[in-house]
Amino acid sequence: MAVLLHLAFVAPASAQDLFLDRAILPADAADLQRRVGRPSISSAVANETVGPTCLADMIPGQQFHGDTGVDPTVPAEWYDAAKVARGYEVFNTRSGPIGLSWMLSLVVGLCYDNFLEVLIFTNTSNTVAKDIVRYGDTALYLTKWCTGDPMNQSSPAYQSVQDVRTYHDAVRTRITPVLPPIEKEWMTQYDMGIVQTAFMSMFAPTQTFGFTFTDEEQDDFMYLWRVIGRQLGIDDHFNVATLGQTAVHTIIDDVFSQIILPGLANPPAAYNEMAGAFVGMMNLACLGTPCFTVPSVVGIAIVGYGQPMPSTLSYLDKKRVNFFITLIRAAFKVPMVEPLISSFVTSLISSVEPPALPEITGNPLLHAASACPSLARKMPDLLTAHRQACTELPAGHAEPEWCRTSSPQADLEAHLERGLPVGTKLLLMAPAATALTMITAATAVLAFGARSLFA
Repeated sequence: MAVLLHLAFVAPASAQDLFLDRAILPADAADLQRRVGRPSISSAVANETVGPTCLADMIPGQQFHGDTGVDPTVPAEWYDAAKVARGYEVFNTRSGPIGLSWMLSLVVGLCYDNFLEVLIFTNTSNTVAKDIVRYGDTALYLTKWCTGDPMNQSSPAYQSVQDVRTYHDAVRTRITPVLPPIEKEWMTQYDMGIVQTAFMSMFAPTQTFGFTFTDEEQDDFMYLWRVIGRQLGIDDHFNVATLGQTAVHTIIDDVFSQIILPGLANPPAAYNEMAGAFVGMMNLACLGTPCFTVPSVVGIAIVGYGQPMPSTLSYLDKKRVNFFITLIRAAFKVPMVEPLISSFVTSLISSVEPPALPEITGNPLLHAASACPSLARKMPDLLTAHRQACTELPAGHAEPEWCRTSSPQADLEAHLERGLPVGTKLLLMAPAATALTMITAATAVLAFGARSLFA
């Protein structure tokens, strides 16, 4: 169990990921640049609490830009610092089940088209090596968010949330000229709310993993995510956590039944590649042995959230699902196991140092888009676009200036695929190696004892 959760936080299910991508950050990423002229969200009557009660209430958010432009330095009228503090105490003491839920939410959440298309564009999640870097960063961000006050300018959580808010804005700016949005635009208020749901998936009323949260713990952690959502630019009308437990439970169920299950039944073409990279990273905990497969991890999530075992799973995958479900349930029933896991997870995250990558000054796909958008649309991989776009320009198409310039300063894919730093490999393999050593030692002791007994 510790091995599984170790990987969850070296590469957490951030749920539906935070759309982080250093390769596309603008030079002035520290400054929030908000677009003007976006549709306005009607304000509620003073002191009236507004918010979604179900998924249907969030659908109008497809028409609104994903960032309200709210000033993060001005606290919301409903802000309660004491309640935020109680919220991050929940994370400190319950990070084991929270991390497990986030990890599973990411794997199944990749079937959500709007989310997957953005991941494909950023080109940082389609191999094991890239996932380790991406989600190592994500783990650090999420830990800051959930162990501090995102509305307090003196807290590291505040700056971390605003950094990610800037990244989101950069992604919207760069992807829009290249890929036509599925909805009105990319990363709308609706999309942001769907992503936010994943971070509270551990509270699903149908959850059967065996971990439980008190009403107070749920209220406080949901409140923390209401604050995080507000600071990311999510309006209260579409902030999943605005109305508290009853609404959150309903929305989680709606998202699972209306988006996730249908999406998994007919996943996007790129789903297996992206989910396979993440599951491949999970298998590093088993020293490369395929303890997990994409279907088995999906099966763990589906069964763990109250659905029957998928009939399409192979015999071996069903065995994997039954084994890990039983292991998780047993672990959370044993006294003191969860506190030990949570303590291990929080201490582990503070020591994670993702491999440093050189900054990339140009975005090849953006260049290709400016030269010929229809051509760029056929090349969602940035590096492939840069290598091939100039040689496949349509007849009569003038050669753009960028084709005569050098490639970006660093080839991100080559850098990652050369191999991970030794320290990172050891960090990933240490828990698995420790577990295998303990199992071997226990087997030897038992064998020796049996030999003595029957001598």
